[in-house]
Amino acid sequence: MGQLVTKNSVKNVKISPETNPIVIADLHLGDRKVLLSRKVFRGRDPVSNMTKSLIEIWNSFSDSRKLVFFVGDMVGDQDPLPWLGHLNGRILFTKGNHDHNNSLPVEHYIIYDGISFIFHHTQKYRRKNGEWLIHGHVHNRPYQYPFFDPKNKRINVAWDRVIVPVPLSLIVHLIRFHKEPVKSLRDLPSGILRHYYNGTHQYMEHFLKIYGKNS
Repeated sequence: MGQLVTKNSVKNVKISPETNPIVIADLHLGDRKVLLSRKVFRGRDPVSNMTKSLIEIWNSFSDSRKLVFFVGDMVGDQDPLPWLGHLNGRILFTKGNHDHNNSLPVEHYIIYDGISFIFHHTQKYRRKNGEWLIHGHVHNRPYQYPFFDPKNKRINVAWDRVIVPVPLSLIVHLIRFHKEPVKSLRDLPSGILRHYYNGTHQYMEHFLKIYGKNS
């Protein structure tokens, strides 16, 4: 059962690399309109089956102790908190425009492995100090809003871009060593993915194979 880390906005908190948190956005659990718009789910009606698949993906990468940064739109125009009972992990939740619970924070600021990050659901958040923005919200337009956008210092972790939760350590690696944009997670070399999904690479490869063709 997932638990919220806090309902307050986190400000400039240092997260130890040893925690190896994961990050994802835009599950849209139970959201018929969004789920049916995803090409990989066509022919998988009812929506309850699609939702079960999304929950299975999440829980394959997270146990009760795992720190998960969720960056908005867990559901479609309803309160997301009842859904936490289906998900593993300690969840640092950023509210999205479809998450109808005003007690949830809309941003978090953290420092991880020497890099400053802002978590905010939309891609147009104004940054003051050169932080990297981790966002979701944009499901389409992969060339304008790719998974990894070094020019604009943005990381788009919408489900449609990544399919599986992304280790924050992998994002740090890209920031330090990768200078070109990456459209989706599956476009990264398999060796890098296997390294950063050590212990869960079989799940990563399985789910990307099934759902990643249109990411």
